[in-house]
Amino acid sequence: MDSVGKVNCIAVDGSESSKHAFNWYLENFHNNNDTLVILHVTEIPRMALMGLMGAYASIDIYQDVVESNAREDEHMMQYYSDICKEKHIKYNSIIVENCYGVGHDICDSVKKCHGTVIILGQRGLGKFSRFVLGSTSDYVLHHSNIPVIVVPDAKPSES
Repeated sequence: MDSVGKVNCIAVDGSESSKHAFNWYLENFHNNNDTLVILHVTEIPRMALMGLMGAYASIDIYQDVVESNAREDEHMMQYYSDICKEKHIKYNSIIVENCYGVGHDICDSVKKCHGTVIILGQRGLGKFSRFVLGSTSDYVLHHSNIPVIVVPDAKPSES
């Protein structure tokens, strides 16, 4: 048995699909020598162009939204951190800003932390929605240079 563990990366977004994938990882994949990297790609809201009259009010509102999103992200990451601590799992948590698209940012972040596998949940979009909206898991599957595990939702989607 290998005494040096792997770096397993799981991308989370606060959805039930992410929680299901995280639980699947713990039950089916984790090895005590492994390190888990919990990765979240956060959306920084775009500030709309405003006229000079509304600039100060809109900056305050924008700042409130940014701070609220940051609190939600930290709360979500704390949820996963608490489970890792309780189960004595070596882990790191990373929050990165969505710069080039969620899938791209996942692949880039995993490469930087020398990940050996990427685990993510499948949202259960229907075929049409996946075609129109694209899919983070599809992007990661086609652009990652390491294995990718896409954990399907617990309940089959109705497409």
